[in-house]
Amino acid sequence: MFEKPFLGSLTQAHVILARGAGIFHPSVNDFEDKCVCQNHFEELLSKWNSRDFKHIIWRKNKDQTRKTACSFPEGYGINHGTQRPLSERVVTYEESEAFLKECHLLIHVDLPICRKHKDYINQYVQNNENITKSDSSSSNANSQSQQKDDTEKSDSSPSAADSESSGFVPIKNPTPSKKPQSVLPKEISEAIDTFFDVAGIERASTNIPFDELKVDTKRKKVQIFEKVMNIFAKYMAPDNPNALLNLFQKNPQVQTKISKQVDHLMTDVKDQYLTAENDSERREILAQISNSIPLKTVQEYIPNLTRYLYSRARKEAVRRKTKFKALSKKRIVIRYRKADVLLFIEFITGPLVTIHLPYGTKKTKLSSGLKINIPNTVRKYRDHEIILMFRQYLKEINREDVKLSYSTMKRILKACVASRRISLQCVDYYLANGYEVCLH
Repeated sequence: MFEKPFLGSLTQAHVILARGAGIFHPSVNDFEDKCVCQNHFEELLSKWNSRDFKHIIWRKNKDQTRKTACSFPEGYGINHGTQRPLSERVVTYEESEAFLKECHLLIHVDLPICRKHKDYINQYVQNNENITKSDSSSSNANSQSQQKDDTEKSDSSPSAADSESSGFVPIKNPTPSKKPQSVLPKEISEAIDTFFDVAGIERASTNIPFDELKVDTKRKKVQIFEKVMNIFAKYMAPDNPNALLNLFQKNPQVQTKISKQVDHLMTDVKDQYLTAENDSERREILAQISNSIPLKTVQEYIPNLTRYLYSRARKEAVRRKTKFKALSKKRIVIRYRKADVLLFIEFITGPLVTIHLPYGTKKTKLSSGLKINIPNTVRKYRDHEIILMFRQYLKEINREDVKLSYSTMKRILKACVASRRISLQCVDYYLANGYEVCLH
């Protein structure tokens, strides 16, 4: 595979190692006897630009044809948003290597990108070349020639005006920064390098000032520092390394920032507590911290706080953790007076509304679930007319204090089983004969 060219001067092996493992300029002897499975061969080489692997972003044009769009990762350089432009350039072998060293992000070789991202990634290549030149020249030149070289390199780097006109977001310091000088003696530095190699810990680059590093690079250095601390803790306290680490973390110099944040938090809680109007509001405020901060610490900010109120706040915090599932209690809410209901029932069962003559039977259901048959009664009017008559009746007897809603009276009429009058004949002969006399 080292003999088969694929991208210009790059062979198939160079492309597969760069895209798959981030290995650049490999030695033929190290990978001479290595093999690649068919799946990785297709994903990294033969079918790399296929839409099945989603390495490249495609864009549909107005003529329904698909073309490659800028596939540079988001968060670096210019932000295209939802509409990515068509690709005009590709990522070269050197650009992929330089971007991996600076940002610790692997970009595949030959990835289609736009012109602005091409200019953006070229800054890392120039920065890498300038650092390499400065490292090689520093061993043979004195400090004066070093300053002269740095001046020449800064003149050859792209200016801020060119960066603004290109439209991409430049790195913090486009010009090559001076390599930080180690404050440790040479013997100690060499011993630390040996320690990293023996412990199997990846050494972080020290070619760029720490303040100018990317967030991901800083985070990576923090992870390396944690690994070193764990090893030293096991060496200094082999019986209990965790106790040593915990004691180090509780050091006042380490906890200064955290202590300030807790102080701001407790001051805010104190202000809310003092402005609360009742104990219920105070309990709600204290419930936010009661499970995390002991009572003595809170009493330093709120001296008048009692143990009883703080224990109530802790109970409230426990109730919140159970998603406010408080014990359900049966409550009976009476929205009417019994005397008012009896007055309405007396009205609807009177001769003005109901014909007191049994007419068949009606099935009704008791509260116990038992169904029984009762004599049927007949009402002369509809429910709406009965309700209007009852309201007028209250005015006539000066009982406007009776407050029954329309829906309540409607439900009472529905519960009191009765039939509405349809034909007057053969139901109440006395009333029927009276109507006939009036008519004749």
